[in-house]
Amino acid sequence: MSRNRTFAILKVLTFSENRHEINVQNENRKKLSNLRKHAFSKLLDICFKKIFLYF
Repeated sequence: MSRNRTFAILKVLTFSENRHEINVQNENRKKLSNLRKHAFSKLLDICFKKIFLYF
């Protein structure tokens, strides 16, 4: 009984660690996506400014 209980506790701990890791990865994906959007919009701003400076 004690062995099964220990195994069950280890499974729960492993599951929570995995869940936490997945949450961290999802957060990092969101941050990266936001950075890409921000960088792209900055790039567009620079391009439009350069274009309008020529005209």
